Amino acid sequence: YANLIPIIETVSGLQNLLSILSAAENACIKYMVYGHYDYSLDAGYWPFLEHDEVDFWQHLVPIVNKIEQNQLSYVHPPFPWTYDDAGLAGIFSRLKGICMQPFGMITVSGRQTSLAARLALGGSFENAGPLKESGSYSYEDLVQSAESTRRIYDQNRRAGVSFALNPENGRFISPHEYLASIRFLEKASDV
Repeated sequence: YANLIPIIETVSGLQNLLSILSAAENACIKYMVYGHYDYSLDAGYWPFLEHDEVDFWQHLVPIVNKIEQNQLSYVHPPFPWTYDDAGLAGIFSRLKGICMQPFGMITVSGRQTSLAARLALGGSFENAGPLKESGSYSYEDLVQSAESTRRIYDQNRRAGVSFALNPENGRFISPHEYLASIRFLEKASDV
């Protein structure tokens, strides 16, 4: 199973992380992915935590530590801002400070893959900037964000694409965020 890479992506998966990691280590698995989008959907979050928020990293660091304590390497979930090279480099920098073992990153564009490869080969990277406080959204902001996510994703679906990219800012929108936005808007309409 050396080439199998499990994804911890549900609330139950995180609750059972230690037993999953133990089984993975016994099966000679080398890597473990944190499935941020699946986890956030399963936990009922809207909006999903962003990579530049304090709460994202406070949630992530214990996961990384447990993965590495079980002799596995961590694989980071996708960074949705496909045009933001500085943001991706900041994540790489932050992971270099957290991970004691080699780590991986899932990328969602050729541009991100190229930058991550350059960084992994010793290319220079910026120190990670300060993190934002999480949860500073008004209810109106949450509704507007959910409506925008739904609209952009629906436009891409009509074009036959299963994932969406906001052409204005390069933000990758996963099916998980789309479903979470629909759930949020359904609850909002019940209020």
